[in-house]
Amino acid sequence: MPATGRKKGAPWSGLPDQQFKQEVERLWPDDMRPPLGFGLPFPFGDGSDGNVTVSGTTSLASHDIKQYLNLTIASGGTLNTSASSSAVLILYVKERLYVAGTIDMNAKGGATADGDDANRFAGSGGGGGSSGGIGSLAGEDGKDTIQAGGAGGVSNGGVGAAGAAISTIQKANLRMRTDARNLIVNSMGASGGRGSDFNSLEVAGGNGGGGILIFASEVAVASSGIIRANGGAGTAATGANDGGGGGGGGGLIYVVTRRLTNSGGSITATGGAGGAGFGTGGAGGAGAAGNYILEQVP
Repeated sequence: MPATGRKKGAPWSGLPDQQFKQEVERLWPDDMRPPLGFGLPFPFGDGSDGNVTVSGTTSLASHDIKQYLNLTIASGGTLNTSASSSAVLILYVKERLYVAGTIDMNAKGGATADGDDANRFAGSGGGGGSSGGIGSLAGEDGKDTIQAGGAGGVSNGGVGAAGAAISTIQKANLRMRTDARNLIVNSMGASGGRGSDFNSLEVAGGNGGGGILIFASEVAVASSGIIRANGGAGTAATGANDGGGGGGGGGLIYVVTRRLTNSGGSITATGGAGGAGFGTGGAGGAGAAGNYILEQVP
């Protein structure tokens, strides 16, 4: 049995060989596995990117797999991606990730042009508000993830509906699905729908929150530490009787670690607020909350 000698009650203890292998496959995306080896204990990368301290702002390429030995986000430092949308930050840390600053993927997820994607296990977007008055136009629906986005406001100043939140069973399904290793590397919040500016849809919805994937032997979050993938707020209307944009859905934060210590820091994937309407225009709906999953392994 692979779990021989492990503490009673520890994750995966006593699993049959085949189920043990399935658990490893579920946690490891295919494109991450070759440089890292196979089996447990979980290696958390090879440490080839060394010891790094982020004291200013460091922007990595989206979906680039970094393999640090130790990674420190100092107070006042920010780690994010250079991509402004459709972005996922992937961090492997062989020893310790210490966060006193900010890992920031706010509003770096789905944009309006990305459309709907039912394979994303993160927040859907809020609907855009409609314009008011004679000849008004309905707002655009928020973009879908596994949950439907909020409906756009109906004509004559209708308010956009909020995006639907991910259910508890859907969160569990992400962890149990055999293709979850591929889903997590592309999950992010969806954008809010555009608000109507009388005869067109030009009031922007907020981007969804991006994805943050952390595979670290130890994660320590200081009281000043922030890990966030919140959806962006919809744009407030500024023209006569225009509708506001819908808020973006919260993103995905997925953490695999042996130990997480949080000394009062913040880990959030909230939905963005809807933008205000102008005059008789309707406000945009709020984006749905995103998804935070913590996996503890031996």
